[in-house]
Amino acid sequence: MPQQLQCLFVRANSKMKTLLLIIMTFGTISVQSQTPDIKDIQFYLSHPKVSKTAKDFYNKKFKAADNDRTFSIFDSLNTKNSATRPFYIFLCSKIMEKSDGALSEFAGLAAKSFVEEHPRTFMEFFKRPNNLLDTEKYFKIWAEQVAGEIAIECENKENDCLVSTIKKMKLNNNRTDQRSNYQIDQFASLIKNYLP
Repeated sequence: MPQQLQCLFVRANSKMKTLLLIIMTFGTISVQSQTPDIKDIQFYLSHPKVSKTAKDFYNKKFKAADNDRTFSIFDSLNTKNSATRPFYIFLCSKIMEKSDGALSEFAGLAAKSFVEEHPRTFMEFFKRPNNLLDTEKYFKIWAEQVAGEIAIECENKENDCLVSTIKKMKLNNNRTDQRSNYQIDQFASLIKNYLP
């Protein structure tokens, strides 16, 4: 329980304590239900809601390229299924690592859009233990991809666009705690390092 809530809880009367416990309980349930658990690979490969294209890419049945199959994997970042989204973040991270040319441009666009629209999911994937990939390495790859997209979209106005991206991330974060904002600011610093 955060220290501020502990102080409030100690000072509250019994009715207020009951109300605080209910609020804290539902708040915890809400936070947990929005947080995708990161499973092992077999969970995703056997999941009926994971696309055949995503499974084929993972199983090396095709290489990422500037084509509809690869683009569909990036499109799946926006799935409403929070159980499968970590797998798509994982696959897109792997694609970004080796992308160049038109594929890199598409990856940057998808990465920027995803971090702006789903910053909480993004941060939770990369800022907690994860058995899928080296989160620190790929966190930097995502920052580089977002920076590349900002450089394309905002030539000679990169800092203004970075500020706009960070504002969108904080607005869509759905959390106002200092830790979340600090993580977004860390990501912004990484992006800035890759800007021209």
